[in-house]
Amino acid sequence: MMRNRTRFGLGVGVVVGLCIAAGPLRPVSAIGQEANVFESPNPTFEQMEMRLWKDNFLSRQLGGPEARIHAYVGQFVAFNDNIYLQQDDRKSDTIWTSMAGLDLRLERLDLYDFKVAGNYWDNRYHNHSDSDNTEYDVTPSFSWQANPALKLSIDGVFSKTVSPLIDGLVAGNAIEQYTNGGGVQVRLTPNDLWGVDFKWRINDRRYQEAAFNGLEYTENRVVIAPFYVVSEKTKVGVQLTYGMDDYGYSNRNEPEWGEGCLTLDYNPAPKWVVHVAGGYQDREYDQSGTVVADTHDFNGLVFEVATTYKYTEKWSYTVTVLRTPQEASADADNFFVYTRGGVTAAYSPISPLKVEAGVFTDFVEPSVSADSQRRGGSLGLTWSFCEWSGIGASYQYVLNDSKADGADYRQNITSLGAWVTF
Repeated sequence: MMRNRTRFGLGVGVVVGLCIAAGPLRPVSAIGQEANVFESPNPTFEQMEMRLWKDNFLSRQLGGPEARIHAYVGQFVAFNDNIYLQQDDRKSDTIWTSMAGLDLRLERLDLYDFKVAGNYWDNRYHNHSDSDNTEYDVTPSFSWQANPALKLSIDGVFSKTVSPLIDGLVAGNAIEQYTNGGGVQVRLTPNDLWGVDFKWRINDRRYQEAAFNGLEYTENRVVIAPFYVVSEKTKVGVQLTYGMDDYGYSNRNEPEWGEGCLTLDYNPAPKWVVHVAGGYQDREYDQSGTVVADTHDFNGLVFEVATTYKYTEKWSYTVTVLRTPQEASADADNFFVYTRGGVTAAYSPISPLKVEAGVFTDFVEPSVSADSQRRGGSLGLTWSFCEWSGIGASYQYVLNDSKADGADYRQNITSLGAWVTF
């Protein structure tokens, strides 16, 4: 049964990862967690460079098969026809991106698992050099299996992104956004049939420009999630969440919310994984901000559905749907209800070549302002020369259709890159 539980964890991890990859927004995909309301103008290459995930002689020298060091560097060039996501006066440019990344993992089965991953991007604009910027993210994590009934996990995230301010309606100039956070999880499993997770997470968001200080906040979230293993293929559970946001300035209403969800993880075969979570959130705002909070609280349905299916050794598919309220980036709104649907397909006719295509649609319903819908698609391919080098190309298209004046835009990004790993 312990093997089955491990398989559940791996399957759900794959599904959540593919949720994030379903479109170019990079949201954190989970019920009650924060979706990113900023869309990066910079080309995103994570899916491309990560496909060369190979063991190498360094990993074999460091602790054997239970350890790995994976490093990579790359150079990319992209053409973006709307770098500021504007409806009118569109600015196009060629962007040169140098990137480097490192992944370190040390583990001992059923005892501990330590991981740290870091990525760095340097983006240089050919015509608009005032938009040159750097981005990074660092994600350490550690888990310790004290005994068969107790497991402790700690993780963190430290990142800098440069994006146009977008509240689902109107885009503006690029700004630097810093997100720092971490979490602790304790899992109690008295036996192989049932257990409970206790989680606490804190996220802190800051901006470089003083004009956006009113949007800076710290989010706290506490979760209790008991679960029961019905069979080797099915796990059910309940997830109860309490959260609150603390803004640094008084021009924003501060929310508190409670959420209850039922969860289902279904793994009928190694090539098919299903994750479902759905329930109700009661989100209330105080009276400190510029909007009368009582008229803009949220009480409604939240859900997440994700499934991945490996049809053959060459074909695999992923479908994701989620709905959750998030804090808005415009002072006029308390929040927006964010709904996303996405489908991706991957095809690898021969081992060096992999092709991925995806489509997505996002629907944003602000509490005060006009609604907005964003949709698009992407196509990417990579070719591995060998275990340590490869090339890739991609195309992304995004269309934003808003009821607000001047908020519509479309964007095309074509990119080409090469990288090596060691």
